[in-house]
Amino acid sequence: MTKAAKGNALEGAIKELVTGALGCQCPDEVFEIIEHDVPGDGIGGLLVRVGGRLMVRLLPVGKMGGATRPGKLVDTLQDGRTERDRKGFNRFRLVLICGSDDELDKWGRIADEAMASFKDTVDSDDRVHIHVLASENVPKALGAKLGL
Repeated sequence: MTKAAKGNALEGAIKELVTGALGCQCPDEVFEIIEHDVPGDGIGGLLVRVGGRLMVRLLPVGKMGGATRPGKLVDTLQDGRTERDRKGFNRFRLVLICGSDDELDKWGRIADEAMASFKDTVDSDDRVHIHVLASENVPKALGAKLGL
């Protein structure tokens, strides 16, 4: 696990993504501790932990990353939920990052299908969400960390 140094470009990019594209209303003090690492499940991406409250899995898909099918996304949502609960975090967000705006509709449909399947397998959990972003909407320092 790596801690982002306070005030560095990666920390700023994470805060920008969380408060901007993901729409989180976290108070500034939550961003005093930001940790990140590459999950050991073999599908890549980055797992970010913010202030002991929010876990975000950033996962390049399509041309940007490995082929990801809805069933694998459901597994990733379930794993994220389990990790969130085990570590005492409040929320888990899975962010699929596709190559361009042209791919948003396709990955949006896949994300919706995965979220519907996830909801069929668990009790109601409104603290797990899935988002789809085009790579151009990912802050540069974070994109560089992800190899975009």
